[in-house]
Formats: sequence, C-alpha cells, structure tokens
Amino acid sequence: MDGKKIIGVGRAISDGITLATLCNIAVRDAYRGNGLGKVILDNLLKQVEGCNVTLYTHPKHIGLYEHWGFSKLKTAYVIFNEEEHYKKEGFIEA
Repeated sequence: MDGKKIIGVGRAISDGITLATLCNIAVRDAYRGNGLGKVILDNLLKQVEGCNVTLYTHPKHIGLYEHWGFSKLKTAYVIFNEEEHYKKEGFIEA
C-alpha cells in the first residue's frame, strides 16, 4: 500500500493440501519494475507450499512465470461470459 492506495494484489485459492490456484496478480503501472510483483508471487507460493499450483495470467505475461518453474497446461478448459473479449485478448483461440 502507498498511503491508502492499493498498489499490488494477488489471490490464492487452495484446499491447503494438494491444490492451489493463483490469480489476479497485479501491480499498478506506476509501481511496476520495482520487484513488487515478485514479492507478491513469492509470498503466495510460500502460503501454498506443497500444493500443485495453477496460475491464471494474461497471455502477454506468460513468460514472466517460467522463472518460478511454471509450465503451460494442456488439460484445461474454460467458459467465459464475454468470450469475444477473451479471444481478442488472446486468452482463447479463435
């Protein structure tokens, strides 16, 4: 936080035993490049240590997460409410 302004967030959903999902990792533009995203992700990963971790991210950020050992998944499906938007953004194939 910067004063009362939230500058970075991340969310983990987990059963605490075998499965965890990380999503909505974001840093305000003005604060990017200072390692805040790394701190958020490192802290989330510590909280779900020992679980299989799935990460949802924007397609333009895919390469950022290979550093932590994430691999692309071949076994997932999704239903989006605004499918055309997500096709345009590159989340799903046309």
